[in-house]
Amino acid sequence: MIEELSLAVLTAAAGAADPRAWYDDQLFNTLVTLGLGTLIVNWLKTRWRREEKKLDKTLEFLESTGDRLNHLLSLIFNSLITHNLSDERLAELRALRRPVFEKRFSVRLGAEALLGSQGFSGKYDILANQLFSLIELLPRKAKGEDEAAVLAEIGRKTAELAEEWPLESVASAVHRHPQVLDDEVLAEVQRWARMIWERALDLISGPLKREIG
Repeated sequence: MIEELSLAVLTAAAGAADPRAWYDDQLFNTLVTLGLGTLIVNWLKTRWRREEKKLDKTLEFLESTGDRLNHLLSLIFNSLITHNLSDERLAELRALRRPVFEKRFSVRLGAEALLGSQGFSGKYDILANQLFSLIELLPRKAKGEDEAAVLAEIGRKTAELAEEWPLESVASAVHRHPQVLDDEVLAEVQRWARMIWERALDLISGPLKREIG
C-alpha cells in the first residue's frame, strides 16, 4: 500500500511543471490534513470524556437527591403503619428531615449546572416544605389534638400540593394502594405522604430518563 502511494506521488510530481514545488505543496497539504485530523479526534475524545464525567456526576446528583427523600419517606410510612409516633421516632424523622433542608442550596446549584434546570430545585423546595409540614403535624396527632383541626390542616396542605404540582397519576396511585389504617388522621397523613412520594418519584425519574435516554 505504501509503495503504491509513493509511486502515485512520484508519477504526479514528474508530470508537474515544477515537481519540487508540487511535492512541497502536496506534503504541506498532507501534513495539514493529518494535523487537523489529529486535532479533531483529540477534541472529540476530550469532549466525550467530559460528557461521560458530566453524566456520572448527574446520575450521582440524582441518586443522592432521591436517597435523601426516600429515606425520610420510608420512615414516615413505617411510622404510620406501625402507629409509632413516640418521641424517639419523631426525633428520628426530624434528623432525616434536616439534610433535606440543608441540601436545598446545593440542589439548586447542581440542578442548574448539571441539568440546566431551575424548575428542578423549585420542585425540590416544594417537597422539602411539604415534608417539614407533615412531620410538624405528627406531634399534634401524638398529643391527641382535636382531630377536626388536624384533618383540616392536612386538607389545606394536600390541596396546596395538588395546586402547586399537578400530577395526573396521583389519583390512580392512591387507588392502587388502598388505605389500610383504621385511624382517620393517620390514613389522611398516609395519603398526603403518598402524594409527596409520587412527586418525589416524578422529580427524579424525569431527568433520569432524559439522561439515559
